[in-house]
Amino acid sequence: MSEYQYYEFAAIDRPLSVDEQADLRAISTRAQITPTSLVNHIRSRSSRYAGALDIEPAWTVEVMADARLIELSPYPTSRVGATGFIGYSPSAGKVLVVIAYRDLHGVNAWPASGRDLATYLKEADDGEKP
Repeated sequence: MSEYQYYEFAAIDRPLSVDEQADLRAISTRAQITPTSLVNHIRSRSSRYAGALDIEPAWTVEVMADARLIELSPYPTSRVGATGFIGYSPSAGKVLVVIAYRDLHGVNAWPASGRDLATYLKEADDGEKP
């Protein structure tokens, strides 16, 4: 399971009715639901999973700005064809994996380890650790 998840949906054709918003609320108690959108993110996994790292959304933006960013499309272990990005976040002080779900309009992220970390370090231009 990842340490950060973000999903956002927008009502395009028309605003959601009060009943439709209530239906969504029955599915998700954490989501921010308005007549025009639903936003759900989890970034406090450490309160539920001992040892989990709470990933901040800004860290994922830093990953995407990494000059040595690696894109894996599709990500090797994705069952839905999601794209994976491996990059360094200076604020986190870690290499992170960010998974983007095009059709679901969401992302997951976690600290890189194993094969992902080795791939990033191997592809680094200067061969130095971040």
